Amino acid sequence: MAKLLIVDDEPVNRELLHAYLDDSGHELVDADSGERALAVARNWAPDLVLLDVMMPGLSGFDTARFLKELAPDEFLPVILVTALADHDSRLKGLRAGADEFLTKPIDRHELILRLNNLLALRQKESSLQRRNLELVELQKFREEMSSMIV
Repeated sequence: MAKLLIVDDEPVNRELLHAYLDDSGHELVDADSGERALAVARNWAPDLVLLDVMMPGLSGFDTARFLKELAPDEFLPVILVTALADHDSRLKGLRAGADEFLTKPIDRHELILRLNNLLALRQKESSLQRRNLELVELQKFREEMSSMIV
């Protein structure tokens, strides 16, 4: 079960995403602005963020960039969900750190597939980080044992 943060200033859009994802088994939390999303992310540590682009205050582009900065050492997937479909907006979103870009109206099946792919990638990345830490500890132990023997 993953923790998903849904960020959109329009309640109807958040409700639609809930309707698509309520039976997915994931824990869902909403934020109605970029500022609120950052506050939630600091305290709740989501596994994935579904983020609208056009919001008052912090845009989705800026919010994506700040979310990525909150946890620079871990992979936090961000899916931009927007009515913007032009090439420049896609590039701007990717530059801001978004991992996927879905245009409204959202296709439920595509959303779920992209979400599951990104969550699987996050899980694999976390596993690799854990294994790397184990290898570092094992190397330290090896070096300590070698120096004791010598």
